Amino acid sequence: MELLLVAHRKAGLWLPSGGHVEPIEDPWDTVTRECREELCIEALPSTVSGAQPFFLTITQTSGHGQHTDMSSWYVLQSSAGGITSFNEEEFEAIK
Repeated sequence: MELLLVAHRKAGLWLPSGGHVEPIEDPWDTVTRECREELCIEALPSTVSGAQPFFLTITQTSGHGQHTDMSSWYVLQSSAGGITSFNEEEFEAIK
């Protein structure tokens, strides 16, 4: 198993790719949309958790606009060389 990280321009950090659920959007639809927009791939659910989150995290943010952030973490199927391009406006690199 491998973990993909992106060098996020706005955050200045290496992070997993992701995004926000739009109003009335199913969370799995968010996964498929974000994979297309950010990584130029089709999201394929893994045999580990399917189209359901593998786990959830709840974090209190800091700084201006503090809020509680709930993240759903998904496991996807992909080959090691399956991601060959990405949204260069959002990310400097992927690893």
